[in-house]
Amino acid sequence: MSIRTKLSVHERPRVAIVGAGLGGLSAAIAIARSGCEVTVYEQASSLGQVGAGINLTPNVLLAMRELGLEQGLLERAFRPEHHVFRDFRSGRD
Repeated sequence: MSIRTKLSVHERPRVAIVGAGLGGLSAAIAIARSGCEVTVYEQASSLGQVGAGINLTPNVLLAMRELGLEQGLLERAFRPEHHVFRDFRSGRD
């Protein structure tokens, strides 16, 4: 017997998302749109910029498009002229 057959027609599955980062909030939007009741838990007392940039790959942009967030993201984003990836231990390129 599947879980869905145990729920009444009026009950919505409840889902907890731990972490209000890019992945957690994206998951929360997608799951809520599927009809579930979603609660997001975050340990930080407030959400804000931490000074680090986020590199978004093409697959992330496809996911943002599916969630209806791509246009707003593109309005706030910029394409860097160049970027350097460094090893976190040594600081070398």
